Amino acid sequence: MKRTWMLLLIMSLLVATAGTAFAGQIYGTKAHGMGGAFTAVADDASAIYWNPAGLVRSGRLGFEANFGAGGENFSDLSVLRDHLEEADEDEESLKELLELDDIGVNLNGLAAVNLRNFGLGVTLNNNFVFESTGSKEIDEDELEIKSDGSVEYNGDLPEIKASNTFIGQGIFSMGTNLTNAPLNLGTVSIGANAKYLTANQYDLNMEAKADGDTFEMIADDDPRSANGFGLDTGALVRATDMVNVGVNVRNLVTSWGSHEIDDLDERLPRTVTLGAAANLPFPIGATVAADIEIPDEGDEIYRLGAEKDIILGLLAVRLGGYQIDGDRTYTGGLGLDLPFIDLDLAGDSDSNYSFAGTVNF
Repeated sequence: MKRTWMLLLIMSLLVATAGTAFAGQIYGTKAHGMGGAFTAVADDASAIYWNPAGLVRSGRLGFEANFGAGGENFSDLSVLRDHLEEADEDEESLKELLELDDIGVNLNGLAAVNLRNFGLGVTLNNNFVFESTGSKEIDEDELEIKSDGSVEYNGDLPEIKASNTFIGQGIFSMGTNLTNAPLNLGTVSIGANAKYLTANQYDLNMEAKADGDTFEMIADDDPRSANGFGLDTGALVRATDMVNVGVNVRNLVTSWGSHEIDDLDERLPRTVTLGAAANLPFPIGATVAADIEIPDEGDEIYRLGAEKDIILGLLAVRLGGYQIDGDRTYTGGLGLDLPFIDLDLAGDSDSNYSFAGTVNF
């Protein structure tokens, strides 16, 4: 049987460098800690995702590597792997596999470099779902003997479904100041991303076939892939010496070649995000930000976030949250700001976590 394929799929997932997913992906730990309210902030290399116009504020040279993970029953992945290793030969292990809770895991990764007004990077997103349904044993009351002597089973037989979807984006980004006002007040910056897109989806369905008082699991695997191109645009305005406003249109254009991947366009929807950020002076000395994210299809996402430097600017504390369809998620994070190097951690109430390291010059 092809349980081995699912085992390989899960083992590769466990070592991938790319959850219920963060609403908008965990591309940038600083943004994650601030609830994703980053469109009018976008001041590091992760601007290639949040707002390419922010590259003009990201420094002369910088590099950021980010990893995020989360999901439902994440810890059960190791149990799932152990059962799969023995399921081919051990019927009891197969039954335990059928009794596992549903698993949903999302892994995100970003690596980006910025050089003055230019950026280059990749984003990786890997989403894995496992679920099992049906009875674990043959119900003799559901057996029907036909006139020709054959046996037909009318009960609810076991079924296992696993799906793994990977989407990667290679991004070339550019930002520039459209105007250069005195003291930067009223300065307008614009930016754009050109993206190469690649996607792979692997589905594995295992259905039971009844034979008298026993059943046999029959596997059916279905690998698919797609490639394409995309375009993002963004703008950032320094309205006053304290207030910035921004707009980002993600996936303004998305063009895929022929493919059979389910809901691929819905995974990268055209989304307009409007944001504002204020740098509050002493004694508050914090940055507060708010975004509203409006996808072509689906519910709007409302985001709030704040960041405050403490201990002589060596430590940054971040709080935030977002709301989608009435459901609220709260986020928080810490940043250690050393000369030329930043280390950031973030997490949220949906059990998504991210880590990033940034080098700036």
